[in-house]
Amino acid sequence: SSRVLWTLAVTQLRVLGGCVQCDFGCDFHSKSVKMATHVPSVPGVLDPLTLEMMTKYKLTPQIMQLFRARSPLRYIPPPKKPKFDPLNGLAQFVREFEEPEDKPPFVYKAPETKDSRRERIAREVREAHEQVVAEVMKDWDPTKDDKVVGDPFKTLFVARLNYETTEAKLRRHAS
Repeated sequence: SSRVLWTLAVTQLRVLGGCVQCDFGCDFHSKSVKMATHVPSVPGVLDPLTLEMMTKYKLTPQIMQLFRARSPLRYIPPPKKPKFDPLNGLAQFVREFEEPEDKPPFVYKAPETKDSRRERIAREVREAHEQVVAEVMKDWDPTKDDKVVGDPFKTLFVARLNYETTEAKLRRHAS
């Protein structure tokens, strides 16, 4: 009711060139200032939202311009898709392929696991040690050793003896 009257009064003032701020036709709020600060959707008429904000929050047209809706975006057509060469088959490249007879067949080699790596290293160490032992055994002749007493093939190793046991006691017991 009062809002409707206020809307009608403002609309009439706008159409007649009056001022919305002071409800009179003043020079300060002239038509040129209003049109520069506020562009309504319909020329000469305030939209209801703008009018409501001006009355409710007592905002000037200059501040109302900050809340004005922007103009719609300019239409830009979508970009043109580039044209590519038509898709062809591989027939033209067949002569570049290798002949199956020229290349050996592919053999899959499985990756080495931790257990197989450990076994491989142990085997390599064992084989290296066996080679060293074989070379030393070729050169070893127990009959030509100066430190050997008696027949070296009749050597007896005795372990866990008492510290008080002497060599004489052992010879007496073993003979």
